[in-house]
Amino acid sequence: MQHAPSVTYPVGRARLPALLLVGVWLLGAAVLLLWSAQVDSMSWRQGLCAVVLATAGAVAALDWRASPGGALVWDGDVWSCAGVADEVQGVAVSVDLQGCLLLCLRTPQGRRWLWLERRRSPRLWDDLRRAVFSRTGPDLPPAAATPAAKT
Repeated sequence: MQHAPSVTYPVGRARLPALLLVGVWLLGAAVLLLWSAQVDSMSWRQGLCAVVLATAGAVAALDWRASPGGALVWDGDVWSCAGVADEVQGVAVSVDLQGCLLLCLRTPQGRRWLWLERRRSPRLWDDLRRAVFSRTGPDLPPAAATPAAKT
């Protein structure tokens, strides 16, 4: 089996997680508004919920804005990710939406999550997908050891 081609894919803020965050925040705001409309007078509970909702929205927005930029690199043997993690021990696909991937990078410091979108570099997207889905590494069985199909 041949290795997947080398690829360098740009990393940065993705639209999908931003849309998901905004959608969840709007859902929370709608629930708060409905709850407030059903009671005669606002109590400290609604006020606390509004503060928590506003704080969560601000933290999520700041976290999204601070998303690292750089490049995810597959050189044919090892992964690296300039700007995100100093050393990458492995990459696993957690969510595959065809035009968007959520990757889990295993690093010495722990796991890092990374959203990648086709729109960043459509020309390199297929090469990236081949690289993240390729079966490489010492823990995988050799191709010759797989049993042949019975006829």
